[in-house]
Amino acid sequence: MSAYGRSKLAYEEELRAVSAAVPGTVVRPPIVYGPGDADFLPALLAAVRGGVLPVCGFGPRRCSLIHVDDLCRVLLAAADRGSTVGPRPSSRGIYHAGDGAGHRWQDLAAAVAKLTGHRPPTTVPPPRPVAYAAAWGAETAARVRGRPSALCRDKVRELARPAWICGHERAARELGFTPEVFWPAGLADALRTVPGALPGLARHHPRTGIRPREEPALTTRPRTTRPRSRRAEHLRASPPLFRSPFLDRLTRVHPAVPAALYGPLAVLLVVLAAPRLGWAALAGYALLGYVLWTLTEYWVHRALFHLTPSSARGRRLHWLVHGVHHDHPDDPRRLVMPPLASLVLTGVPFAALHLVLDGGAANAVAAGFTAGYVLYDELHFLLHRPGPPTALGRRLRRHHLRHHFQDDSRGFGVSCPYWDHVFGTAPERTAAGGAATGRPAGGAAAR
Repeated sequence: MSAYGRSKLAYEEELRAVSAAVPGTVVRPPIVYGPGDADFLPALLAAVRGGVLPVCGFGPRRCSLIHVDDLCRVLLAAADRGSTVGPRPSSRGIYHAGDGAGHRWQDLAAAVAKLTGHRPPTTVPPPRPVAYAAAWGAETAARVRGRPSALCRDKVRELARPAWICGHERAARELGFTPEVFWPAGLADALRTVPGALPGLARHHPRTGIRPREEPALTTRPRTTRPRSRRAEHLRASPPLFRSPFLDRLTRVHPAVPAALYGPLAVLLVVLAAPRLGWAALAGYALLGYVLWTLTEYWVHRALFHLTPSSARGRRLHWLVHGVHHDHPDDPRRLVMPPLASLVLTGVPFAALHLVLDGGAANAVAAGFTAGYVLYDELHFLLHRPGPPTALGRRLRRHHLRHHFQDDSRGFGVSCPYWDHVFGTAPERTAAGGAATGRPAGGAAAR
């Protein structure tokens, strides 16, 4: 059982302990979805848009659902005529409120893909250690941003279970409750409240199919969304880079992937180096590896990502490598490096280190180098998200946005802006607001 489940069970036990003085009824819903859903539906939609559906563990994973309208109905019925729990452990006064079906995650994602006009995502079963590493990275990023994360290690424990299924038999027998919103229509109803998910479609009620303008005023739920400017839509756009859908999917990467792939590798390198080195030497070599990474980050960005090719083929290749990021800097799936590119960026130095250093020292330097890369990639993602909670985060964000919108020939250090001061490429300060609202980066280096 997860920590969330244990907390729910503890609450029910406390309710039993005071049942003589405070009568209460328990309703146990499964996954709740509907308009305004901030967890379940956004995660499915992100998987569909990214083309990859991670399903923790092997074999089918099934779950039950309930639409928020049905949940409200069963809560009102339980409060009106439901039994109350007693002091002794029993099922009296406890009502499950699920649809009773065992939906596969693949089927739910395929339904969302069909409704939004996407291809069904490819199911990827990450091993549990990789899933835990990704969750740890998401928790760390959430702490840095000061915002909660939908992915955590407790959630991985829940998703690794084969099934989370419940019906509504007792609720039907004692409360007269049966679900009225079936999941395909309910998903469509919820997606219509997500800006851009179903463009051009008006919202229908999931049970009646009536458009809002034909519904009585009391049942209409108006939705107001703030329109985005054309510039904001362009900056966030995610154009295909290849005609092949498979190749194009390889260019879209979830921000947790670098931490999930290279975080365990950095730990393994430390474990391999520790028996051969003392702690002081291990720390010194790891620090050297981190410094080497910061220099690699700076010079690869400056000398490779911002070179100016003369041929049309070279300009096309340069745009694929880095220019697309300057054209669409807010594309959320292209803010971290694809694994194939990062393997080259980390693999070549790793091989070179083992040619010039012995095994223990090479592993320690490689650990610092790898940790520096993970820090860079995750920090780069966070700097493109608004509202860093710390003064350091806001300073790094201003530094990087000047590179994008003020002068793309300066500000090459993302996680290491100090090298810009050392090598004379620090962005020049402009009038207040210039960093955030400045001109788009121009010139051949940005394209």
